[in-house]
Formats: sequence, structure tokens, C-alpha cells
Amino acid sequence: MSKYDDLSLGDLLNGLILYNPDQKFSEQQINMFFFDLSKQDPGLKKRLHFKGSMTSLYSESIRRILSFREMGKLLEIPPPNPVQQFYRPRKAQLESLKVDLERRCLLPTYETTLKEIAKEFKASLQK
Repeated sequence: MSKYDDLSLGDLLNGLILYNPDQKFSEQQINMFFFDLSKQDPGLKKRLHFKGSMTSLYSESIRRILSFREMGKLLEIPPPNPVQQFYRPRKAQLESLKVDLERRCLLPTYETTLKEIAKEFKASLQK
């Protein structure tokens, strides 16, 4: 059994957003992080379906979640970089994200797991 089985990909991404409120990131950085994480977790690997090479990874599952989070105003893409787009959390939405996770009993139940994955993500961006 995977330690992420009870969390959707959206929940995992929400944890990255909530616990890294000042961190900007690209879609490729998210893909690389989840690709590396999925190598350690076969259950997660089945949900991600990566395509491409290490320099150009793509997951439709992740792409959809990022788009949905952007439409829902949890993430924003500051202009004007058309070549490399970076997402960043909208600070005004972080409290509502936390309330939603609490309402769904994901916090505090999975708080440690979400904080761990957020810490691992931040460390992966420093490489």
C-alpha cells in the first residue's frame, strides 16, 4: 500500500501550494518532482502516466490539475515570460485552501504527509 493512496493528485498538489506559499515553479519542475516521487511509489506511478524525456516530461493528469488550480485562482502565472512560465500560489486563496482541506478531513489527518512532500518539493527546486 502506498502512503499516498488516500490522497488524490490534486490533494498532493494542494499540499505543495499550501506549505510553499512563496515558491514559484514551472510545470516541468512539478513533472520532474512527481516523476522522481513515482519511482519510489508504484501506486503513484500508475496515476501519473508520464510521457517524454527527463528534460521534457509531460503528464496529462498534472497538466489538468494545474489548469484547474489556475482557473480556480489558487495559482497564477505572472506575465510576461512566454518561454518559461512559472506558477506561484495566490496568497489570498491559501486560507480558503486550508479550510477546504480541513473540511474534507485531510488536515490534520494527512498534515505530516503533505508537509513532508512540500519540503521534498522545495528541496528538489534547489538542485
